[in-house]
Amino acid sequence: MNILILFTQPWRVGGAETHVTDLISGLTAKGHKVYLAVHGEKSKKMDELVDEQWSFNFRSVNIFQYLIVAKQLVKIIKEKKIDVIHGHQRTAGYIASYIKSLIGIPFVVTIHDPWNRAVFKSYYGKKFDHIITVSEFLRKRFIADFGFSPDKVHTIYNGADSERYNLDKYPIAQLNKLRQGLGIQPHEKVVSLIARLYESKGQQYLIAAAATVLIKCPNTKFLLVGSGEHEDKFKKQVSGQGLENSFIFTGYREDIPELIAISDIVVRPSNMEGFPINMLEAMLMRKPVIATKIAGVPEMITHGDNGFMIEPGDIDSLASYISTILLDEGMGKKMGTRGQQIVLEKFTLKSLISKVENLYASLV
Repeated sequence: MNILILFTQPWRVGGAETHVTDLISGLTAKGHKVYLAVHGEKSKKMDELVDEQWSFNFRSVNIFQYLIVAKQLVKIIKEKKIDVIHGHQRTAGYIASYIKSLIGIPFVVTIHDPWNRAVFKSYYGKKFDHIITVSEFLRKRFIADFGFSPDKVHTIYNGADSERYNLDKYPIAQLNKLRQGLGIQPHEKVVSLIARLYESKGQQYLIAAAATVLIKCPNTKFLLVGSGEHEDKFKKQVSGQGLENSFIFTGYREDIPELIAISDIVVRPSNMEGFPINMLEAMLMRKPVIATKIAGVPEMITHGDNGFMIEPGDIDSLASYISTILLDEGMGKKMGTRGQQIVLEKFTLKSLISKVENLYASLV
């Protein structure tokens, strides 16, 4: 099958990009030809995975630019004999819907988050044929609030790469070298938040909770892994609380499995999520997790079993649960083992790829 992926936001490092990368890797491994159209600068990494990649201006304020882009895509679709379009984000859905009106090609759009800022919600249920939601929470929301018929909304959970995120794959000597390079002492515990440095991901809450954690667990380092628009703001918050020696800003990193491996806890106190892949990755590596009880998070975390959940902005509970796990190594190991079991049972890449393939086949 020939598949065109539309990714209409800037290609950065985040959950949606990880999802698309894993999806493309799985589809190409099964013999499909996958093509990728992105906004702005092309991804060098994706050039190695796809049959061909193109860059377009998908974010123009000029509505006529979208018509031009759509016609360019129609030419590509005909040349490459594309069977189905798979869009990610709203703009991809607009364009795919318009292209279908021109040449009749089927399309599906994956929903990665609740689309809180979307207006004219009833429009989507009328114009988008089929959508994939990454959690049951999102499925129910899009049926109730966006007017989708239930038979057009398909929950396909994100999956995590069990080969890459395998704790036993990374030698102790390699991990000790990584810790040393980051300035983490052998006796220190590590709490990590791996996400774009943006307030919606909740770094400000971890910084606010850190002082309380350090009273009970003084030998703790906090890793903020990633880059983003609010980096300077978070650094000022850290320095304002006198926590410079306790926080490490790693910047953009490719070695995410290794960073999870050296962590004792991975947290995600977000204000907005869909179904955070990073939590699945941490669970695969037998790490206890703490995340906000929003969107699809309760579908992956059972409170007190494989991790803890907090309400949005609940700094006291975040500090308390971090301290509880750090002070009870047995609890952390038990939660980590349970988390790995849950991912292997419910959230594998193999299942993701198979279900997406089946949906494509039903549309063509």
